[in-house]
Amino acid sequence: MNESSAAAVSRPKSWLFVCVENSNRSQMAEAFARIHGGDKVEAYSAGSRPSGKINPKA
Repeated sequence: MNESSAAAVSRPKSWLFVCVENSNRSQMAEAFARIHGGDKVEAYSAGSRPSGKINPKA
């Protein structure tokens, strides 16, 4: 295995979770991915129309 192949194998995967307001589903998915993916995952969340607040029912 060459050096660039080794770096690609050890580099974490980046995941982006998107929902409309980024106030519930995408943030929960991001948290689960971070918890269960450990150092193998870089997780992020976003919204197509972010509300700027977290849904209190989540």
